[in-house]
Amino acid sequence: VVSVIRFAYKIPFRTETCPEMQRKDDVNLSEDAEARRIEALLRGVARRSQKDFRMLVAASSPALYGVLMSMLRDPDAARDALQVTFTRIWLRGATFDPDRGSAGAWMTQIARHHAIDLLRQRKRRAEMQPDGFDDLPDSAPSVEERLAIRGDVRKLLGCLDKLEPKK
Repeated sequence: VVSVIRFAYKIPFRTETCPEMQRKDDVNLSEDAEARRIEALLRGVARRSQKDFRMLVAASSPALYGVLMSMLRDPDAARDALQVTFTRIWLRGATFDPDRGSAGAWMTQIARHHAIDLLRQRKRRAEMQPDGFDDLPDSAPSVEERLAIRGDVRKLLGCLDKLEPKK
């Protein structure tokens, strides 16, 4: 699934497989036609069609990434969350019910729920982090100091070896 997401934009788009699936830049699709197209792709994902999954990723990544960015406010976290979102869409595609809402809304909810989980994890980590410890100086010796100490210890051991045993 990860490799499918990573290379989704390099897959050529073929419209002959489904008349509803036309390039957005070729024809100005209405929102309703775009929603039907996304729903048709999601039905293909439910049948485990990798081709439909690639097209779904290409068609819906920008919108889902925007939702994740607005919530997480971190591009790396948003990209990671987008990958998890599409993994969940692949695994749960068969559970989509068009009677309960649109495919776009269903996928957005998956993304939002994952982002909320990540924000809760961030909050828990921040609460567990004691305040003030970031400002404390590091009392451990630096690398240079450790090397100097090691050299001094070697000199001391060399001197001790030269001493005559006690009689």
